[in-house]
Amino acid sequence: MYVIISGSMQPELDIGDIVVVKKGYDNDRFKTGNIITFKRKDGEIITHRISKVILADMQQSYITKGDNNAARDEELVEYDDIIGKVVLTLPK
Repeated sequence: MYVIISGSMQPELDIGDIVVVKKGYDNDRFKTGNIITFKRKDGEIITHRISKVILADMQQSYITKGDNNAARDEELVEYDDIIGKVVLTLPK
């Protein structure tokens, strides 16, 4: 479980909401539109939506974006960066 600490996913997820994240998905199970929690290269944990699935280095990678953000995230998310998929939201 993780607590949302920014407004980047509003109105879907509000500050203070708790998200339940399920681990253990195979790489090919993540699709455009899924909300995932992942670790950036600097160690920050982010919960954003997959906006595009791409093939990079012979495996799927993901372009993500907060619903309330104007631009997509700068870093590509690789499978090893993904903590899991959001399966339940508990409102604040």
